[in-house]
Amino acid sequence: MKQTFLTSIIILCVLCNSIAQITTHNGKIWNCSSANASAWDLVNDIAVTGSGNENIKDMKNYLINNTMSPSWYSNNGTQFVKDNTFDYDNSTSGNSAGFTFAQGLDSNYMYHVTVGDIIIAKLRGNEDYAIIKITQIDTANISSYLFDISFEYKKGYHMNYNNICVVTVDSISFKNMVIWEKHADISSSYNVYKEISIDTYSLVGNVSYDSASCFIDYNSVPESHGYKYKISVIDTFGYESVKSYYHKTMNLVISTFGSTMGLSWTPYEDESGFFVPDMYFIYRGSQPNNMQLLDSISASFTSYNDNNVFDSYYYMVSVRKPGGCNVTGRNNSESFSNKKLNFDSGVNDFQIKSLSIYPNPANDKLSINIEEKATLEIINVQGQIVDTKNLTEKSNNLDLSNLVSGVYTLRIKTDRGIAIRKLIKQ
Repeated sequence: MKQTFLTSIIILCVLCNSIAQITTHNGKIWNCSSANASAWDLVNDIAVTGSGNENIKDMKNYLINNTMSPSWYSNNGTQFVKDNTFDYDNSTSGNSAGFTFAQGLDSNYMYHVTVGDIIIAKLRGNEDYAIIKITQIDTANISSYLFDISFEYKKGYHMNYNNICVVTVDSISFKNMVIWEKHADISSSYNVYKEISIDTYSLVGNVSYDSASCFIDYNSVPESHGYKYKISVIDTFGYESVKSYYHKTMNLVISTFGSTMGLSWTPYEDESGFFVPDMYFIYRGSQPNNMQLLDSISASFTSYNDNNVFDSYYYMVSVRKPGGCNVTGRNNSESFSNKKLNFDSGVNDFQIKSLSIYPNPANDKLSINIEEKATLEIINVQGQIVDTKNLTEKSNNLDLSNLVSGVYTLRIKTDRGIAIRKLIKQ
């Protein structure tokens, strides 16, 4: 069954928004160097005894070289950054917490805290954060290294970031397009980044939250090479999130071997590993906006031969994401490569004036009428050029007696373009 290539994408977006709820709690680690020492669970807001579950000990007492120094550590993935410039009293931005954490030197240890210190905790490897403020250090039993650390902390900080849904080639401009799904957060806009050297990304655009959640890179040249893109979120406080995982476009090239079109392409990549294509879909058409599904193959392979092709065609390759991208009121589930013309002359062969070839099938004689000078290449099914002839304007009578019977490709090249025709030699 033929399937028509999507000719346009209409973006209809729905705005959704919510405000992060910041809650304040109090905690305490007591008897920091004794067998009865406690730890603190920042997720469930409870103390944990020394014999308690290690997986919930976000702040576990720590004695440094048998000397009194208020410190703690975590073995459950929680990491800490101290930054006393953070606005503990007024900040409600999840991105501010995430941004501050990302700028610091994070560790699962926190050494030598003092009253008034501000510590950003990234909880258990997730994008949830708690902001800790040290309120008291009790050294009443300092001689026995038994002291308490009291603290206040705020939760509800979540790094608002989006991952890319797909990158594709826009069906109208034929430029790269980045598509993402909006999350219900307090985002004000999205930054779009493109890789310019290995692991170095440059800002190429900003899209407001109220706009369609897509970006067309009009400076891209999809026919030349593949591209990697990332996005980030700017929240309503002006803080930028970390960059998303990259998505990489496919780049399609074609090698011609007589009447065989050898397609090969770079694979689609989602750095997160969430979207791993299982199939590649091959499209072909006489015009870029009139592509038909030709075939599909396992994503284990990135090449395809289209055999017995004697006309000019455009090709594209696609992958399909299960569930698509919920950004338009319809699913954008398909990501397309660049378009590629099999005989890429820069003009269409219909611009070659008044070309006629007869008879076909032919025996030993063939006539070619053309209104401009041209070069004829006769190519066998193995892709070998078996004869080359110069054509003059008007009528050309050719002797084919030296050709064995079979199917040949005629490639006629002029200053205006290239025409491909099939010839059957009897």
